Amino acid sequence: MTAILALALATLPPVPVRGAPVVNECSKAIPFSVGEIPPEDFIDPGAFSIACRGVLVPTSQVAHLLALQAWANGAEDIHNGQVLMLEAALIDSAPKRGAWIAPAGVGLLAGFVIGIVSWRE
Repeated sequence: MTAILALALATLPPVPVRGAPVVNECSKAIPFSVGEIPPEDFIDPGAFSIACRGVLVPTSQVAHLLALQAWANGAEDIHNGQVLMLEAALIDSAPKRGAWIAPAGVGLLAGFVIGIVSWRE
């Protein structure tokens, strides 16, 4: 069971790493609203053009991505809880240290008694 769990964890893809910044990338997220003038740090005042690179993503798509991220975090929490419960169950079901001493002692005593009885006959 532990081997299956280790194999499942080993096959997980690596966590994505944020890439290097693009040349002239915007330094922060800038919100836009209909009819508003963009902030000054987004527009080059000399050329009156966009001063940095970025992607304008629809608000509903960002909300969906944030909801997916929250769902993934919740799924990860549930998975981690299940792994902890499974590990605890495996530890509890494992034979306790020294659990073999009593049966072995009874076996040795029985063997000794049978040996004495058969030797006297």
